[in-house]
Amino acid sequence: MFKDVILTTYYCETPLHMGSGQSISYVDLPIQREKHTDFPVIWSSSIKGVARDRALRSGWSKTKLLYIFGSEADESPDNLVSSCISFTDAKILFYPVRSAKGIFAWITCPFVIKRFIQEIEGAGILCNNHDVLNAIINWITYIETPISQNKVVLLDSSAYIKNTSEKVMLEEFEFSSEVKSDTVIINFYKDILPTNILTEELEKRLAIVPDDIFSVFVKYAVEIRTRIRIDQTTGVVEDKALFTEELLPSESIFYGFVFTTDPFFGIDNDLYNILTSSFIDWEKLGNSVSSEKLNILKEAAGEKSENGANKTENRYLSSKDVINQLEKLLDNGLLQLGADSTLGRGFVKVKTTSILFSNSKDKQEAES
Repeated sequence: MFKDVILTTYYCETPLHMGSGQSISYVDLPIQREKHTDFPVIWSSSIKGVARDRALRSGWSKTKLLYIFGSEADESPDNLVSSCISFTDAKILFYPVRSAKGIFAWITCPFVIKRFIQEIEGAGILCNNHDVLNAIINWITYIETPISQNKVVLLDSSAYIKNTSEKVMLEEFEFSSEVKSDTVIINFYKDILPTNILTEELEKRLAIVPDDIFSVFVKYAVEIRTRIRIDQTTGVVEDKALFTEELLPSESIFYGFVFTTDPFFGIDNDLYNILTSSFIDWEKLGNSVSSEKLNILKEAAGEKSENGANKTENRYLSSKDVINQLEKLLDNGLLQLGADSTLGRGFVKVKTTSILFSNSKDKQEAES
């Protein structure tokens, strides 16, 4: 049973190819998609694998890696440890499309917004933030009327993507627009997204489109690149080596979750309670566990911290400790997901959020 959760958002800095295998359609190598919606998705197995590799390269010890991420498949069956974290698939939140004004727009739709809010509320991230939750629910109600009239809803009256006729042209389609701005909503989205000069102006580019329109755009407004395979010995194109692949465009934004629980060190609850207390009598504890296990527990408690860090910085005894470790590892970090890594594809910036605040006053009160 998982105890804690963090929200993770992923901002594609470069085009991304998360492959789903070969296809019989005109695209040889399509991207991963949800079966029931056909929306783009990033499978969790890819995210967890890359996060584990980042942890290893960041200096995590093999013991720490083992008890947080779990054993790898090729490890001895006598020494298997289950992971105390669970990554979910990353679902689309904002999708970039061409705009006649402002170069590009981010689009989303009521279905995506409702699903996202339902998931973060269910995960408990919004459970203590009724102001934000109520504002979002009311805002969704407001936007559904113009959306049903096949309009797009903007969050800013001076949006870059709107022309002088109050029209918005996305790809080859023209829409009338209506502004339904809300400061709480804008700040809410900005708080959970990786920060850059584009997301700081999110309200200037964001358009909420009807569900059916969104579905069409995420299916067909993708990058299709044709590639060839070169024979390494001759330096010329191999026979019948022409193929196409589907790419998610840069500026695509996804969201997912990481659930955590207490790492399992193979000890009983009484012993675990001693470990999580403020003072640990290691000499007494050594009478209850083997010397090998004692060394593992000392590292988990921060007594044997890597790089000379203090005890709390590398502690991973509890679920909360694991959350702290993951936030340090991932927050504002850059991961490289998917295929074509040597071609510079798949660079994704990550933002982690464990608590959401409705305004700066709430944040200051929590920190004090």
